[in-house]
Amino acid sequence: MNDQESLGILIVGLGMGSNRARGLKDARGAHLAAVCDMNAERLAKARDEFGCAAYADLDQALADPGVHCVHVMTPTGFHLDVARKAAAAGKHVIVTKPLEKNAARARELIQTCAEAGVLLGADFELRFNPLYRRVKAALDSGTLGDLLAIDARCKWFRRQEYFFHPRGTWAGDGGGAITIQGIHLIDLIIWLAGMPTEVWADTLTQDHDIEVEDWGFALMRFANPKVRATTTCTTTYAKDLEFGIDLHGTRGAVNTVRGFYDPVPSTGEWYFRPGCEVELPDPGDHPLSAAEDMARAVQSGTKPECDGHEGLKSMLLIDAIYRSSREGHSVQIDV
Repeated sequence: MNDQESLGILIVGLGMGSNRARGLKDARGAHLAAVCDMNAERLAKARDEFGCAAYADLDQALADPGVHCVHVMTPTGFHLDVARKAAAAGKHVIVTKPLEKNAARARELIQTCAEAGVLLGADFELRFNPLYRRVKAALDSGTLGDLLAIDARCKWFRRQEYFFHPRGTWAGDGGGAITIQGIHLIDLIIWLAGMPTEVWADTLTQDHDIEVEDWGFALMRFANPKVRATTTCTTTYAKDLEFGIDLHGTRGAVNTVRGFYDPVPSTGEWYFRPGCEVELPDPGDHPLSAAEDMARAVQSGTKPECDGHEGLKSMLLIDAIYRSSREGHSVQIDV
């Protein structure tokens, strides 16, 4: 790949991977080079829809000279296996959330890419969303004052059929509502407030025949003793009702909670204490996806903004959440 060439992306796994393929249509600096999936029906459908190279065999896909980066969209427990092959082939790697099913395998994934000399990006799409970029800018600029609290909520419904094997198992996904659905919100908490120092959590399986939790709650403390964060994540609600954060500081607040299928509001709902009203900061030009983030990093010779180490943080917090729930007490988070 030369300095002026668009980054060719290979999508591996055409479940949610099909959405990522569609998102590459207007990506800056990156394009869809190929797709790969063992399911013949999904592969044929993708070939027809995207008009790109389509492979049932990963080794053949990695041998395609038009592929510069592999976007891993397989079930969680296979991320490391695919990344090993991609890194060995000299391809940069993007991994959908979570990086892997536990922090130990996530660290191995990071090390694998580092030893191969390829870049690793974590696909946390909300970090590239203009609304949340504005929230981040408002915090960093002091527009909202000193951060006091974040309440993150995911209240969705998933049928029993959603949990096809290995989904719904510790070996396959490494967790349930906290890991699969709530991880986006947990990553937002870390990105906006920093890494918590302590967590108390409770999780349980309420209404599905699965190994992992379908309801979870966590209360987080930070180095700043005045800051708290909470999250509630469930797939037992009657509908996909809420997803987002309610955040406030000493000057103002912002609420981004919405229905899952509702359009993402461009500005959110902002509130300010009397006398604190200001113009909201401009988040500026920024990557709009993990693929654009990776393309920028490759072209500039830097690392992705949301790299493997950033992706690991949510896994460390989630591991602490599950430990707290199992042991029945708060857990210190050692990063």
